[in-house]
Formats: sequence, structure tokens, C-alpha cells
Amino acid sequence: MADAEPLPDGDDAARRLRELVERFTAGDRAAVTTAGAARLAEAAAADLRSGQRVDVRRLQVLGHFHLARFQALDQEPDLQRAMTFYAQLYPVRPDLVPASLHDLIEENADGTRLLRRAIEDDDPAVLDGAIEVLTAEAAAADPPRLSNLSTALIRRFLQAGDADDLDGAIRAFDRAARLAGGDDPQRAHYLAGLASALRERGVLADDAGDLDAAVSAGRAAVAGADGDLSMMAGQNLGNALVERFRRAGAGADVEEALLALRAVAALLSADDPRLLSVRNSAAVALRARYDRSGVPADLAAAHDLLQDIEELPGDPRSRTNAWNTRGTNGIARFEAYGRLPDLDTAIKDLQKARGYAREAGSLPDVLMNLGNAHLVRFEHLDDETDLAAAVDALTEAERLAPSADRLSNLALALSARFEHAGDRTDLDAAVALGQRAVEVSDGHVERAAMLGNLGNLLAVRADHSATMLDLDAARVVLEEAARTVPGSHPDAARHRNNLGLAWRARFERTGEPGDLDAALREHEAAVATVRPGSPERSGYVSNLGVARLARYTADGDPADLDAAVAAFEAGLAALPDGARDTLSMSGNLGTALTERARRTAGVADRDRAVDLLRQASAGGPDQARASFYLATALLGPHKPGPGYFEAMSALARAAGAGSAAPSLRLAAASTAGHAARAAGDPSVAVDAFRVALSLLPLLSGRRLRRADQEFHLAERAGLAGAAAEASIRADRPADAVELLEQGRAVLWSQRIAVRGATARLDPRAARRLAELRELLDVDSLRPTTFGSRGGPVAGVLRELRADVRRERLLREMHALLADPPPAGEPQPR
Repeated sequence: MADAEPLPDGDDAARRLRELVERFTAGDRAAVTTAGAARLAEAAAADLRSGQRVDVRRLQVLGHFHLARFQALDQEPDLQRAMTFYAQLYPVRPDLVPASLHDLIEENADGTRLLRRAIEDDDPAVLDGAIEVLTAEAAAADPPRLSNLSTALIRRFLQAGDADDLDGAIRAFDRAARLAGGDDPQRAHYLAGLASALRERGVLADDAGDLDAAVSAGRAAVAGADGDLSMMAGQNLGNALVERFRRAGAGADVEEALLALRAVAALLSADDPRLLSVRNSAAVALRARYDRSGVPADLAAAHDLLQDIEELPGDPRSRTNAWNTRGTNGIARFEAYGRLPDLDTAIKDLQKARGYAREAGSLPDVLMNLGNAHLVRFEHLDDETDLAAAVDALTEAERLAPSADRLSNLALALSARFEHAGDRTDLDAAVALGQRAVEVSDGHVERAAMLGNLGNLLAVRADHSATMLDLDAARVVLEEAARTVPGSHPDAARHRNNLGLAWRARFERTGEPGDLDAALREHEAAVATVRPGSPERSGYVSNLGVARLARYTADGDPADLDAAVAAFEAGLAALPDGARDTLSMSGNLGTALTERARRTAGVADRDRAVDLLRQASAGGPDQARASFYLATALLGPHKPGPGYFEAMSALARAAGAGSAAPSLRLAAASTAGHAARAAGDPSVAVDAFRVALSLLPLLSGRRLRRADQEFHLAERAGLAGAAAEASIRADRPADAVELLEQGRAVLWSQRIAVRGATARLDPRAARRLAELRELLDVDSLRPTTFGSRGGPVAGVLRELRADVRRERLLREMHALLADPPPAGEPQPR
């Protein structure tokens, strides 16, 4: 069997395995030694789990196979696996186990011994066998057996992620603690284990009750423990308190956690392998407090605790956790201070964590953090190598262990790749992944983050798709994200800021004053809520300035313009040197100063605006937008001046930026046409208007619904006329006719294309094309409704799924129009 062949199901694998054993018995010793045979055994054992009905025939053939393989290869792991399967089979059907092994099985049919072997060999099959035996042994209500069963179930949960195993471990630890008497010295051990398991479940399910119970169990464990046990109990209590602090924000919890963890660390010598794990827990606690309070000393102390990882002993899990924590803290240091060496070191630390993570069973988490670090560095340096590394790491993390947070982080990386390269496929894939993350995040502790990421992705797509669906879907999802977290949550300000951006984008489309009022309200709340010293504060202040500038443009109140300038100045001043937001904030300030210069005829404001916009147009994510506003600053409101040629060059860059929003590109081309006409250069104006008209289908194609098409065409109603006029001035009458007809044909040319293709197709294909046109026309008139069934977010998800179906219809239509199949070829349905 080839290595690439997919594994068969368990029953089929067992049947084929039995045939191989029969061949071995008949003398073909090689039958059981191939890699393909080992894969069959893996498939046959894959769905055998504790608590299910014993599949005696499957256990028998697996035992026979591994025994035969041991006899052929003389490899000890095969004998251990054979004994594991026989040990599960023996209590119910001893007659199916070779008689020569009965005494050996009875001597070794001990769940604790099997568990020890499973841990030493890291063998999932032996672990399953240990759980089977321990489950039977635990029926005798023996606390040590129950504790061992819990340990085995937690180990399997960490390997496979089955929540039933974690639930079973909690029940077993709880029962062990209840059965143990008050004078049983092991009761503290059971309580400490219970605290750890409850904390794990509380984090996964965002369950405050589990976290409260974990803290209670942890305190009881510490009160009843002494010696080495007191150290384990103290660390488990500290970890539980930290998670409760993260959720609820009570400062007393993190203080108690740090006291407990420092007390444990003080009892450990430098060569004790437990010290690294305890230090890591303390660093996590300090980072959690920093995330809420923003006190730099906490981030520095967390960093210092893990400076000597390489000198401290520790198992792979402890080393993975420590390098991972140090790496994520390094990202936080970079975001706080803007020092690139901090980010470079963070990536190296996370790469070291990756080296231990596979053995520790935490590779997906480390890959996610490593991918995020590369993405941050890409956003700062614009190095495609980092972008590729981010996408690769996040793709692998999601492949290894799909989860809401991994789906969402991969979506953000694909969105960044879209904004860098302009491939719409990346953006649609990002939205689909973000949508899936929200769908699977019910009950997830980070659901608000999943909602926020999807909302931001939809906002990016709205900017490029020009559809009201994406615009309103972004707003609805971001409203839910903001509603989900309490005002004291560290992410509350971020969600309010993002919601403000969505309301402002909606105002730019609708012109409704209520939309702008809502944007200002959210941005003001974000600025008021963000913690002092947060690296995000400057961005929130700047976004408030953008909203004030929008209100000035709408109402003409100079107070709003001055407030916008002040906000941009404050935001820039708060940025660390080299911050990636410097260019975009400089562009915002330049735009506001341009408006103030026009209002007051201030030369200093204009000169400074031009300098700032030149810087912003030279690079950064808003390069195209800054180029457009640089041109408007240079051109001025009247006849073009000395900056005409620089302005036209800037407009050409903006119009040609493939990754920029189509509306911005079209505005740049149209502005260039009007500027050239005003400068007495009609030939250049004709060329610019031709570019603008070529971009118009991006805002009116079948991808958009009818209301979106009509809105965008109405906004640019005079474009074709202006192009024709410029052509006449340039003495190019043929161009005037061509451009005028090009503008008029935008909306109905698609219908003509369909009719023309219909005439070339065979009858079946022609009928299908007509069906597609009708389906798309009906859908284009369908109002967008988020409805009440399941709530507004559920309504958004339904509309997004409907939009995907519309895309499929469009692709099918485009395939027929571009390459009509020959008569008689089956058509897709």
C-alpha cells in the first residue's frame, strides 16, 4: 500500500489485517513487516476508545498482528502493543488470547503500570489500554486508581482534544477527593489535580463557575499539602487565579497568584526541573496584569523571569511553554516600544519553542504565535519573506488542530497578503475562514475576538467590493463583538474603535448624519476606555480625528477641523520611533492640514501638509490613499499651480495601485482627468478619463446587487460626458463617441454579452445561461435582511452563505461567456 493512500476505516483495516496475519501464519513473515501493514494497524486501532463496547474481534486481530510483527522483527514496542490489546481483551474473552500469555497478562494487567509505560513510550495505543484497565479498576472506588485514571484521561485530552476525556478526568479527581478521608495525605494531590483540570475546562468553555471551583479546589489543596505536594498545589492554585483574573479582572486574584508562585519558586533550587515551569507561570501572571494595567514594570519583570531558559533544566513541555511565553512577551515589548530587535528576538524564541513543541504536544499553539509574529514583522518591514512565513505557519497550525482562533488568525494573514498583492481570492478566502471561525466559536473564551476579526475582514472587503452587504455585515458583527465584552475587558476599547470605523464607512456611503454620530460616539468611547500607556491608544485618538474631519467636511464647523488636527498631532506624538502607523497617521494629519490651509489660506499649513503627504505616499499600507490626497493638496481648489506635474504623477500611482479600493482608483483617474482639462491639456485628460471608465465596471458588474450598481453609477453620472468633452477639445471626435458609448454601455453591456453568447451556444447551454441570468437578476433585487432568527450575527452568516452561492453562479456564467462549450457537452448544474 502506497504511503500516500488514505487510511481505510477501522472495520476494513481490521479485515485486511486479519488476512496479513493469516499469511504470516502460513509462512509469509514479510506480510506483517511492511509500512503499509503498520498503517493498517494504525487505522484499525484509531477508533477504539475507552468507554465504548469492547470490539473483541478487533482487539484480537490487533494483538495477533503486533505479536506476529514482534516475532518477525524482534522489536519491543510491538510486544508492548500486543500485550496492551490482549490486556483489554482478556477480562471479557480470555479464550481469544493465546493461552501462553495468560499468566503474563495477569501479572501485568495493572492500569498504573500501563499508564507508566504509555508515558515513557509516548504511545497512544498503550494509553488507550491503560484507560480501559483503569476505568475497570476505578469501579472499586479506590482514590489512587481514580487519580491515575484522571491523569491518563488528561494526557489523552492534551493529545487528542476530546472534551469528554477532560470531563471524565474532573469527575474522577472529584470522586477521589471525596472518597479520601481528611487525614489522607494524598487528598491534597487529588484536589490539586482537580484544580488544574477545572481551570483547563473553565478556560476552554469560558465558564466562570469552573474557574471559581478551580480556585476553591486549589486553595483546599494548598491548605492540606506539605513537602513536594505543596509546590504542585501552589502552582496549580496560581494558574487558576491567573485565569480567573484574565476573565474578571479582580486585582486580588493576580496578587494572590503571584504570592503563591513566588512561594513555590523560593522552595526550589536552581537545578530543580520544576523551577522553569513555575517561573513561566509567574511570567504569565505578570503579562496578564500588564495587559490590563499597562504598567511597564510588569512586562519587564515577565521578561526578566525567563532570561536564563537555556541554563535551567526542564522537560520538553516546560521548555516549550517558557520559550513560547518569552516569544509572545517579546511581541508585546515591540508593540509597546517599537524596537525591532525585540521582535526579531521574539521570532527566534518562538522558533526555539517550535523545536520542542512537537514532543510536548503543543505544536499548533506555537506555530500560531510564530505565524502572528512574522505577520507583525511583515506589517512593519513589508518583507514578503515574513508574509510567506506567517501564512505557512498559520496554515500548518490550522491543519494540525483546527480551532476558531487558528482559523481566524490564518484569515488575518490571508487578508494581509491580499492588501499586499491585490489577489481577490485571498480576501474571499480570508472572509470564509473568519466566517467559519465565528460559526465554531460558540462558548469559546475568545468569541468576541473571532467576531471582531470577521467584522474587520468584512470591512476590508466592503472597501474593495463596494457592496452594502459587506458594509452592514461588518457593522452588525462588530456591534456584537463590542456587546459581548464588558467595559473593563482589555479588548473593550479595540472593539469600540473598530465599530466606530464601520459606522464611519457607512456614513461615507449613506451620508446619514446618524451614522457619523454613531461613529463619533464609538471612537470617543474607545479613547476613554483604552488603558493608559496602551500602544493602541494613539491609533484610537487618530481614528477619532478622522471622524471629526468627516464631520467638518459634512457640516463645515471649524471646531471639528481644529479638533481633528489636534487628534492627529497627539496620535503622532504618542507613537514610538519607527512605528508602522507613522506613515498613515502622517497622511491623516496632512489631509486635515490641507483642509485648514484651504479654509484659512495658511501657507505654513499647506507646506507642512505636502511634506507629510509626500512621506505617507512613499510607503505603508495607505500609500495609494496618501498619493491621492497629496495630489489634491498640490492641485488646490482652483487652476493647477507649480505642483501640477507632481500631482499628476501621484494620481497615476493611486489609479494604478491594483491592491487599492476600486473607488479610490477611479476617483484618482477622474481627478487627473479634470485637473488635466483645467490645465489646458485635453489629450492627457482623455487618457485619464479612459482609465476611469475602464475601472467603472468594477463598481457596476454583476458581482454587485442592483442597488449597489445604481448608487455607484449615479455618483459618476457625468464621467462619460466629461471624457467626451475632453476628446472634442483635443480634436479627437472618434474618441468622444467611443468614450461616451463606453460609459453608457457599462450597465447594459452585460446583457448584450449574454444575448450574444446565447446565439453561439447549443440549446442546452443557452438555456442554462438564460437561467443563470434570471437567477442573478432576481438575487440582485433581493433586499439584504439580517432578520431575527438566531440573532443578527446568524443573519449575517446566512447572507454571506447566500453571497457565496451567488459567486458560484457568476463563475459558471463567466465560464460560459468566456469559453462556450461545443454542442452536446454536459453543462454544470
